[in-house]
Amino acid sequence: MPFSKVPLPAAPPILPKQICLHGKRLVDNYAYFRNYQDESVQAYIKAEQVYAQRMMAPLDDIRETLVDEMYARTKQDDQSVPQFYAGYWYYSRWEEGMDYPLHCRRLRSMQASEQVYLDENELAGNRTYFDLASLDICPRQRYVAYAVDYDGSERYEIHIIDIQSGSKLADVINDASDYFTWFEDQKHIAYVRLDTHERPHAVYIHRLGEPVNHDRCVFVEHDPAFYVAVWKSRSKDYIFIESNSNTTSEVLFLSTHHPESTPTLVEKRNQGVEYYLDHQEGRFLILTNEEAANFKLMVTPVTDVGKDNWRILIPERKDTVLCSIDPYESFIVVTELFDGLDRVGVLQTTFERIDYLDFQESVASLYTEGVSDYRSTFVRIVFGSLNIPEETWDYCVRDQTWTLRKREEIAGFDRESYVCERLSVAVKDGVRIPLTLVFQKATRKVQNPPVLLHAYGAYGEPLDIDFDSDLLSLLDRGVIVAYAHVRGGGEYGQYWHLSGSMLNKENSIQDYIDCAQSLIDRGVTQAGSIAGLSGSAGGLTVAVAAQRAPQLFSAVVVEAPFVDVIHTLLDKSLPISAHDIEEFGDPEREEQFAYMKRYSPYDNVSEKYPPLLVTAGLNDQRVGYWEPLKWVASIRTRKTDQNPVILKIDEVGHAGGSGRHQELQDTAHIYAFLLATWGLESVKFKGQESKI
Repeated sequence: MPFSKVPLPAAPPILPKQICLHGKRLVDNYAYFRNYQDESVQAYIKAEQVYAQRMMAPLDDIRETLVDEMYARTKQDDQSVPQFYAGYWYYSRWEEGMDYPLHCRRLRSMQASEQVYLDENELAGNRTYFDLASLDICPRQRYVAYAVDYDGSERYEIHIIDIQSGSKLADVINDASDYFTWFEDQKHIAYVRLDTHERPHAVYIHRLGEPVNHDRCVFVEHDPAFYVAVWKSRSKDYIFIESNSNTTSEVLFLSTHHPESTPTLVEKRNQGVEYYLDHQEGRFLILTNEEAANFKLMVTPVTDVGKDNWRILIPERKDTVLCSIDPYESFIVVTELFDGLDRVGVLQTTFERIDYLDFQESVASLYTEGVSDYRSTFVRIVFGSLNIPEETWDYCVRDQTWTLRKREEIAGFDRESYVCERLSVAVKDGVRIPLTLVFQKATRKVQNPPVLLHAYGAYGEPLDIDFDSDLLSLLDRGVIVAYAHVRGGGEYGQYWHLSGSMLNKENSIQDYIDCAQSLIDRGVTQAGSIAGLSGSAGGLTVAVAAQRAPQLFSAVVVEAPFVDVIHTLLDKSLPISAHDIEEFGDPEREEQFAYMKRYSPYDNVSEKYPPLLVTAGLNDQRVGYWEPLKWVASIRTRKTDQNPVILKIDEVGHAGGSGRHQELQDTAHIYAFLLATWGLESVKFKGQESKI
């Protein structure tokens, strides 16, 4: 492999910290890594950064080539599909060479003069990190509020700009989440404040022009397992306060016309029961899993929200997961999972049936892009797949006609040159796991091509199969990209999620290993040609697979991986720990402790690993930088093979770098590593007309 022959960083001191739990001794040799103020920790991090730079230096040329390819493929002067609301057309656009979008509007017509009401590039300035996570125009279109994070910590500031004058108001809300919304009087904002442990825990109402420390608190969540969010109904009549754990939810509401009002509780929380609200014409729509694992849709009058008044609008169906609803004045858009794949339907005012929108693709990604106008007669659908760039369509519910609003432009891309397939893999316990592949047609002629195998398998979140133009730099070098839809995700609803969480977490891991083995058994590729890739909770699954079956993998990349399971879940001061106990278990319970100790990557370091690229963010509030740092240090003390272990640790948050250019650099860094471990670092970009 073409990595530099440079000496490893000096091994950090081993300072064992022992705890006794359930009669078992648990030793953490690097617990002190969490103290970033410790000069020795900073020195070790710096040494790892220098080592990573030197190791990857021989790949600088291919990395820059990849950046150039990905940049050239992407339309730089792009624009979103305009939305019409309250007399203005709103849209965002990007300019050549800029990292962030401009947010614009035009009065009444797209032929009117453009007003740039927010320029993210100007706000970002020379900062190395910038994330504008959300923005909201006030009802009378005078002010825009936005939540911004300057270091990746997800501790946001909310600012307000007077669009008419362009001046920024003195009102600045600190220590907030990115959830906020306007009341209809455009003088008040409801927002969520973080507690001292970075958890979104309380809802406040701010009046423009008044000191923030005078803001009225209307809700406080005292259980650290629950996170708080606030948002507005599509009808603009109600603000909802949601408090959610991983398995349970509770909702309150208040009128957007009465900021002085007190929130009303819909239904008291009940362990294991989730319910979510929206509003439509004098009634609340309630999406719930109570006695309905795949969710059902209920309806109740606004004037009497008690559960005794709930009646069924869409019953639970055993073969369909009801994921979300999007109500308009005269119809409801439903998003579902059927046989593990997205589908979108329209439930009209008669509510007798759901009319499904057919895109005639067997493997596709579909989602709705909410139209601002509640009284709209059309719904906006975004469609795509791993081999189909995104298309934005408007579907007119009234006359059932389609209008194409935008097709993603990819320079030099020929859709006919690529194939997307879905396989079914029988894993060790007999369950069948979907496995989605995308590759260039010419790759069929290649014996044992390299494969990049993705997975996630946590929190009931399905694995995305959206189009990603960056992947073309791998596909056109003969790589097959595969997605293992392992248990723990949400492809088949609550059953699928619970089958890969808590005391079933091993299923996620075994599913992933079995999917890799299936690619070999089917003759798609050979052992040692598969690279693993995932991050965060998915990084846990892939990290364990790398430890248990290193012979399968040419390399493994894990981004901000959750690898120190037990120590993290024991530390209730961390933002995510109490929330994650319902997903992974509570180590203070003996059975759950024993179970997670069998798979926790930090507690099961072995002697052999494939080449590893690990990333971490110094400002990451979800997976502390010390987790991958400890894991890498521990691997280095134990492993006996000569495969490289590279840790890329930067001053970013959980999602990595920000801005278009930095995101391309980060992707190219990973792809260069993968190509090098496959021995493809010198292979030229072949393009669609090539013969592999």
